[in-house]
Amino acid sequence: MQVDKSIFYDVKPLLSRNCFINFIVGGRGTGKTFGCKKFVIDDFIKNKRQFFYIRRFNTELELSLTGFFEQLTKEGLYPDYEFKVKKIQKNLFAFYVNGEIAGYACALTTSLVIKSASFPEVYNLIFDEVLLARGTSYHYLKNEQILFLELLDSIFRLRNGRCLLLSNAISVANPYYDYWNIRPKIDKRFDVYQNGLICLEQVRNQDFIETKRKSLVGRLIDGTEYGDYSINNKMLQDDGAFIAWKPAGAKIIGTLIVDNRYLGLWSDYRSGSLYINGAYNPNCKEILAFSASDHNESTFLLLKQNNYLFEKLRTAFQYGCLYFENESVKHNVLKYVIGSLY
Repeated sequence: MQVDKSIFYDVKPLLSRNCFINFIVGGRGTGKTFGCKKFVIDDFIKNKRQFFYIRRFNTELELSLTGFFEQLTKEGLYPDYEFKVKKIQKNLFAFYVNGEIAGYACALTTSLVIKSASFPEVYNLIFDEVLLARGTSYHYLKNEQILFLELLDSIFRLRNGRCLLLSNAISVANPYYDYWNIRPKIDKRFDVYQNGLICLEQVRNQDFIETKRKSLVGRLIDGTEYGDYSINNKMLQDDGAFIAWKPAGAKIIGTLIVDNRYLGLWSDYRSGSLYINGAYNPNCKEILAFSASDHNESTFLLLKQNNYLFEKLRTAFQYGCLYFENESVKHNVLKYVIGSLY
């Protein structure tokens, strides 16, 4: 079946916002990676701007570098150009276009080894599969946002540039959205944060949706939870369960520190429900930390699950009356607090 190429992703409307960090989040198969690869190669050919390509782990990186240019050349693009990928030192690869270095690649896990290197011609950066699904063999790195920022500092230093962070629609609960306080609006395609430095694009092309829905796989998954993710760009792991704001009469009974984030624990005595959100009392005497890195002289480090506030949390969760401000808060609490018991 001949497919109209215009249904696939075009990065240019996003780049017209002139932001430094650009999140591109959309359903599978929309052409995000293809479109961004083509853009950075075109930018090198036309303007000699090099690019940097990263994945989180070396296993991901090496797999993605196999046939990195193949999809583009199979489409008949760049017939007069020769492409190569070569390892130029341990954990660092280079892309060549007609014998010239057009870009570099490394894994985020090994990016510290290039801190002393210089990349004065790099202008574009692609971080593919930046958001991860929970429950898989891959995971976010400890303090990953800081590691990513250190990489940007090493590459760009005092120069301008732009970063394209690509992902399928996995979850709004992730360390990057938390770090920059990104709260996506469901029906908004472009949203700008951090005083214009960051733009989030939620890719939604109705022509692509209709075309995919008519395909064999699309017909198989249409109307399912996976179909909502793969076709309609609905976040795969965000189900909306137990998301609610605390009622007006709720009283604060404690503060939690979860993954270096302060959260208020509120009780509504009329319903018996508990609510967790970002509104906390800094003077609260009941402050629970769940890891040594969150512990300080003002907290109680929970080494065993025998604290009365923790018992209230566990009981409320068991009986379905523990609520969270948003998916991010829910994910952090379930992962670091409730997850140790279930």
